[in-house]
Amino acid sequence: VTADWQAAIATAPPGAGILVLTPSHALDSLIVSAALERGDFRYVGLIGSRTKRRRFEAAFRAIGLPEARIATLVCPIGDRGIRDKRPEIIAALVAAEIVERLLHDAAARRPGRIIRGAA
Repeated sequence: VTADWQAAIATAPPGAGILVLTPSHALDSLIVSAALERGDFRYVGLIGSRTKRRRFEAAFRAIGLPEARIATLVCPIGDRGIRDKRPEIIAALVAAEIVERLLHDAAARRPGRIIRGAA
């Protein structure tokens, strides 16, 4: 959690994750576009609906962001087919999504590594 999102994006290590949860669509757009422009985050998540995602995708295309980077945006976050608006459920789903992306994907890239709980 930070108010200095520009410094957070600039100094995050490659492969880090970023989760954008602001009350402002304009600020969301600035943060997400900066993260996507950087291009080396393993997870860029944005709270919002599918409609918000489509609007943001169009805006990112308009500023010339590559389609491959736009496609890495996770929005809506925590969307695992469970329709529940309770904040605690959404938080649990988002946490699982982040763990899966940051930890499971990293372990899967290491040859010979055993991933506990993987099918």
